[in-house]
Amino acid sequence: MMRTWKHQCHSVKGGDTTRRHRHLQDTLVAMLKSAGLKPAMTDATQDQATRTRLERANVVTPHRGGMTRGGDILIPHGLDMHPGPLSKPVVIDLTVVSERVQSHVLDEWPASTAEARKRTKYTRMYDAIGYDFQGFAVEIGGRLGPEAEKLIENLQKMWWAKMGKKAIPDDANWTCPSFSSYWRQRLVGAVQGWTGAMLVGRARQVADLRGSR
Repeated sequence: MMRTWKHQCHSVKGGDTTRRHRHLQDTLVAMLKSAGLKPAMTDATQDQATRTRLERANVVTPHRGGMTRGGDILIPHGLDMHPGPLSKPVVIDLTVVSERVQSHVLDEWPASTAEARKRTKYTRMYDAIGYDFQGFAVEIGGRLGPEAEKLIENLQKMWWAKMGKKAIPDDANWTCPSFSSYWRQRLVGAVQGWTGAMLVGRARQVADLRGSR
């Protein structure tokens, strides 16, 4: 995610992309909870039980600072509406993609490509410990990847099972008249809001530099 955006705008700070990522993550966690799921309190990469399993399987992917790559959200009991003893834990890893960078301009669906890249990189790692893995990509322009869309579709079914067919969230209105459209709007808003703030920050930096000459 960060490498993609920096290719276009070298002044964007890592802290900005981290905050954008966290905002997207918090929004997705809220959607999961609204549908009745129970995400872990910590990222999959920081969950001690998960990390211990990865280390024992000798498949942990190291990162600077001793962290583990590949796992923003952990759902210990999986995505089943009625989890049982055979339910697999699920790990979701998020990414934001700029469809305007040179490496993506010829790509018909950059978010789909990003999710496929995540699967290639991390699915085998989590398969080794009996976890399922999913990518979740959002383009800055607002398009979601197929795995992200499928997850929203499944969560809407869970929401309807819990709240009634065609039930909508309390804050939904005519612009987002369903569970899926409401949460899709919030997820894209999380990305675009922070992206806009990053661009404004960049513009101010440029203006300050010009003013100091």
